[in-house]
Amino acid sequence: MQEFVQELKQEVFDLLENVSLDTNKLSRSSRSLEVVRNSLFRLREYFNGQPFASRNEEIHYFKNLAPSFYASLFYYLKEYNIEFEKQHGSRERLESLLIHELETTAKFYEYHQEFYRYYYEEDTGMDERIFVRDRSENAMRDEVDVIMGPDFCVGCYWTARLLANEQLKVYLKRELDLLRNPPPVPSVVDGGEDIKWTDSQTDLVELIYGLYLRGSFNKGNTDLKMIVGFFERSLNVKISNYPIVWQEIKRRKKGGTKYLDEMKDRLIQKIEE
Repeated sequence: MQEFVQELKQEVFDLLENVSLDTNKLSRSSRSLEVVRNSLFRLREYFNGQPFASRNEEIHYFKNLAPSFYASLFYYLKEYNIEFEKQHGSRERLESLLIHELETTAKFYEYHQEFYRYYYEEDTGMDERIFVRDRSENAMRDEVDVIMGPDFCVGCYWTARLLANEQLKVYLKRELDLLRNPPPVPSVVDGGEDIKWTDSQTDLVELIYGLYLRGSFNKGNTDLKMIVGFFERSLNVKISNYPIVWQEIKRRKKGGTKYLDEMKDRLIQKIEE
């Protein structure tokens, strides 16, 4: 079970990284959502044919394995709706939507503070009540049950929302800041063409973190957010949710510095020519 889920997570990560090259933000959100939906279909299909061997295995699945997939679903559903609004709605409507979604994430956190402490403190006292499929504990009778279907259990849902909201807060605050303080349009120097970043966003985040940790700007006295902003202005790109991307880089099974390693290999090859 563990091996299948980890392989599926890595596959989803690789597919989402490829989708991140799409320069159309609405298309990128739509394609990302499709990747996540397909992964959930495969996850359910696998576990429908592989009954849990024990109650502990069921708890482990709903507490530690399934939530990240549903978190991605909840996140990309929100992101797609906002990107659609950016293309088809007014500025005022978009700002109102961003503020509303930020307030919604805050209210959800406030309402479920006890569970969040339970989860982050790695408590186990309520696991057999909230991380199993028990209709007497999990009756919510709303869209959540429809989305999660037979896989639904309240602890899995709360955990997925927790993970999704952490990612959403970064995205929503960034979008609101960009809406209120749009970056200046970069000018073309000396009549030349704009220089565009054409590798993946993950590669760019890896490079930025490398330069930041190396202390390459202002003798190491520049914070990460300023460096990210510098690259966005210089390359005319949007670096979405870079803390989340960094966490995904850290979770790579091998080749954590994939982009930098490839860069190093090409430099050595050129030097030795």
